[in-house]
Amino acid sequence: MRIELTRSFPQADSFDRDSYESIGTQNEKMLHKMIKYYLCPDTACHEFKIGSYIADIYQNGHITEIQTGSFRSMKSKLEKLLPNYKISIVYPVIRRKTIIEVDAYTGSKKPKKSPRIGSPLKIMRELYQITKYLNHPNIEIIIFLTDVDEYRMNSVDSSKLEKINQFPKGTPVLYQLKTKKDYVDLLPENLPPEWTLKTFKNYTKLSISDNQCLVQVYKQLDIIVNTRKEGKAFVYKIKGD
Repeated sequence: MRIELTRSFPQADSFDRDSYESIGTQNEKMLHKMIKYYLCPDTACHEFKIGSYIADIYQNGHITEIQTGSFRSMKSKLEKLLPNYKISIVYPVIRRKTIIEVDAYTGSKKPKKSPRIGSPLKIMRELYQITKYLNHPNIEIIIFLTDVDEYRMNSVDSSKLEKINQFPKGTPVLYQLKTKKDYVDLLPENLPPEWTLKTFKNYTKLSISDNQCLVQVYKQLDIIVNTRKEGKAFVYKIKGD
C-alpha cells in the first residue's frame, strides 16, 4: 500500500549539514538517524533494550527497525522477537540523489544530480534474505522512498572521493508491505500476463540477479507461479490470473 505523506524533513541547518568537517563522525549515520526522528520524535522510545536486543524504536509493544544494511543481520532478532512483538522493518530506498562534492582544502561544495531514479523494488534483494519470516502475522515491511543529499569528500592525500554521509530531504513516500495485494501492487502496472526473467527486466528495470530475488520472494509468498518453460527459461504469472 502506497502512503502519501505531507510532512517534510527539516531544513539542513537543523542538522548543521554545512559543518562538513564533522560529517560522518557519528556512530549513527544521518540517514538512519533522521528517519528515526521522522518516524518517532520521542527519544524515550529510541534505542530501547528488549532482552539482549536493542530496538531502534519501541512504542506500545511495537518494534520499528530502520535497516540501511543487509537484512541478513536481522535473522536472529526476528527469530527471537517476532513471536511476541509486532515488528516493522523500515528500508530506505533513495529516489533521487544530489551528490555534493566537498573539497577538503577549501571547503567548497559542488552539487550535481545523479541521473538514477531509485525503485521500491530494490528491496527485493534484502527481502530474499528473510523470506522465511515474511508470512509471519507480526511482521510488516515499510519501504521508505526518499530523496537525499549525499556528501562526498576527497582526503588530503588522495583525489579519490569518498562517500561521507547522506541526508534525506523533501517529503518521503512509504510503501507498506503487509498483504499479498501490497506486494502485487508494487509490480509494474504494464506487466504482461506472463513473462520470463529476461522480459521481466524490461518492466522492472532491475538486474537479472535482483529479478531472481524478486521471483523467489514472490514464490515464497505464493503470489507468482511458473507455468511452463520456453526453451530453458521459466515462464511466470501472478497466481490466480
